[in-house]
Amino acid sequence: MVKIKEQQIQWEPKAAENIAVRFVLKFMNNPIDGLEELFQAKEKGICPFCTREVKEEDLKNELSKKEYNISGLCQRCQDDFFISAFYE
Repeated sequence: MVKIKEQQIQWEPKAAENIAVRFVLKFMNNPIDGLEELFQAKEKGICPFCTREVKEEDLKNELSKKEYNISGLCQRCQDDFFISAFYE
């Protein structure tokens, strides 16, 4: 909930917006360290957005595996980001 000029406004971001907002807030103050943290999480098999362990058998298809190799995102975060962004 955000308070603006003594009025309360409720805002429920979509799943894709949640991921984007978390990413921006997490890394806007220090982008170099933020990118390093993303790569370290991926190397450890941890999704950099939700911090869950990523298992290859949880990735749905070859496209999801390719995206994981690029970004380190787990299947749930990929679905939240890509599906929600394009189909809602």
